[in-house]
Amino acid sequence: MSNAALEQPLAIPRHTPAAGRRVGDRRRELPTPGRSLVVDHGCDVRIGHVRLEPSVVLALLEWLPLMPADIAFAGRDGSADPVAALGDLLRPPTIWSPVEALAARGRDPASLERYAVERVTSLQISRLLGATSRIAAQLPLRGLPCESAIVASGCAAVEAGEAVCAEVAARQLVRYATSELIRRL
Repeated sequence: MSNAALEQPLAIPRHTPAAGRRVGDRRRELPTPGRSLVVDHGCDVRIGHVRLEPSVVLALLEWLPLMPADIAFAGRDGSADPVAALGDLLRPPTIWSPVEALAARGRDPASLERYAVERVTSLQISRLLGATSRIAAQLPLRGLPCESAIVASGCAAVEAGEAVCAEVAARQLVRYATSELIRRL
């Protein structure tokens, strides 16, 4: 191939999301701009229909930034709990291992909460503080000053108190153990 041929722009066909695209014999839906990559309440990442290795999922969960849709719910009803708002943004696999979540699954809600509280160690506290600082570093999100302030308040509460931090870590184990991802395993 000549240099002139290499310098020619590629002809890339344009597709509309409604039309989808053909891959082999199957039809696949193109992602829409508002669709999140993070699914299952922060426990899983999907990119199309590609199966990702667990280490890749964890790396993506740690790396993916907050999106406006992630925090838009905070404070909408006027009674938002900042710590609960932060808890909804945390991604449980960044705090707990799948083995720990599998060990916790299948318990009734009351015993699951007790079990989770008993399992919190300095490792989960450290991971939670790291995840909290990653979220705090991304605030405020443009166009969402009230919601950003609520989440920032939750970050400050978790960073200031070990008891609050341990409670949030335990809630993350409950979320993870009851997630669809763990149920499928």
